[in-house]
This record gives sequence, structure tokens and C-alpha cells, in this order.
Amino acid sequence: LDPSIFDSLDNLKNLYLSYNNFLLVDPKVTQRLVKLEKLDLSGNELSSVDPKFFNKMSRLVEINLSNNKLSSLSETLFNGLSKLEILNLHGNR
Repeated sequence: LDPSIFDSLDNLKNLYLSYNNFLLVDPKVTQRLVKLEKLDLSGNELSSVDPKFFNKMSRLVEINLSNNKLSSLSETLFNGLSKLEILNLHGNR
């Protein structure tokens, strides 16, 4: 994804990017999505998530990373996500 693809969507609350065969998602892609509450990256080919990926998304309530190829995640990946209620990691390695 082009890092500027969501630049004009400052008020976006829900983003569904499931089943797109993404191998990785650059943290710059979601940098401006500070109002995001739900992010679905399920069913991709993600084997890792950048430790800074969620840094600007403190309003996230739900993250779906299910059915990827994740085998480990950074201990600090979800730091600062105090509103997070649902985290789906089902179907990973």
C-alpha cells in the first residue's frame, strides 16, 4: 500500500483490509488514522507486525489479526492501547 493512501481520511473509524494477501503493512500507512477504532487485517500473509504499528492509534477498541502467519509479536506492540477490548489472533502460527 502506498503510505499516503489514507492521508485524507482523518476521521476514519473502521478499516477492513482482510484477505488482501499483504505480506506487511508499513506503519506509515496508518499514521494519520488516529481516530481508528476497529482494524481488521485478518486473512493476510503477515508474518510480523512492526513494533510501532499501533503507536498513533490509541482509540482502537478492536484489532483482528487472525489467520495470518504470525508466530511472535513484540512485547510493546499493544502499549498505549488502553481502550482495546477485542484482540483476535486466532489461526496464526
